[in-house]
Amino acid sequence: MRTIQFELTDPIATEVDILIKQKQFNDEIELIERALLEFMEHHQTARVVARYDMDGEIYEITQADVEAVRVRMVKPRSEKMLYELALVYKMAKLKKTLSREESFKQLMESVEKCRADAIADGTAIDYEWEAAIGD
Repeated sequence: MRTIQFELTDPIATEVDILIKQKQFNDEIELIERALLEFMEHHQTARVVARYDMDGEIYEITQADVEAVRVRMVKPRSEKMLYELALVYKMAKLKKTLSREESFKQLMESVEKCRADAIADGTAIDYEWEAAIGD
């Protein structure tokens, strides 16, 4: 535990008092701790916020990756969605080094894996007539 002492300017002290009176914080300590945590989170952009294992390859997503995605969004998205998009961008960036043939091969393998998974769990439609079942 560390003790920090400092003085607040009058306008900031007034705002702190208002927030505590509005019951948004229990006391000055809670408010200041929250403000410091948010400040540190905002400035720790290199911090790893998610790890994904994609077919044995580990991808680490940093706060900077997430923020880069966030600024591209035209409307708010969930944090989970931002993490997933950051993963997609990171994977795409790393895959740029593959030849066209290797990229196509990986695409076809992924499509076939998705198809096989869909068949296994009963969500696949292999033929047009299957779409009409139950109509």
